[in-house]
Amino acid sequence: MVIGTLAIGAVAVGCGGSGGSLTKAEFINQADAICKKAEEERLAGFQESPKVSASTSKKAMAAIQQRLLTAVVLPSIQTEAEELGDLAAPSGDEAKVAAIVEAYEQAVKEVEANPSTQGKAFPKFNKLAPEYGLKDCTV
Repeated sequence: MVIGTLAIGAVAVGCGGSGGSLTKAEFINQADAICKKAEEERLAGFQESPKVSASTSKKAMAAIQQRLLTAVVLPSIQTEAEELGDLAAPSGDEAKVAAIVEAYEQAVKEVEANPSTQGKAFPKFNKLAPEYGLKDCTV
């Protein structure tokens, strides 16, 4: 998925929250709902951003992209990760969920450290999340 002028999306899968274990279907449904809500919030943030055109300078475009990254994408990713982290991994799937979370967290750290990586930072996560059954949690 590509959001606005950035090739960045944000998604996460968490594990180990409080409460009892979820079934895999419950986990997938709840994780997908969290991801879908976060995506909708990001899209709303992009719609409120300044519009760009062919005449937008490179400097202005870079400033818009940086603002979107810091004001819309990264805060959304952090909130999404917290909400997903509150979901308990299905019994027996803790290692799979942990691998998904680790791939996501590593990609987010890469984007935070070097925003130019944007959508290129998530290949491992984009492989693991759908393999597990998540439909709305890919970048």
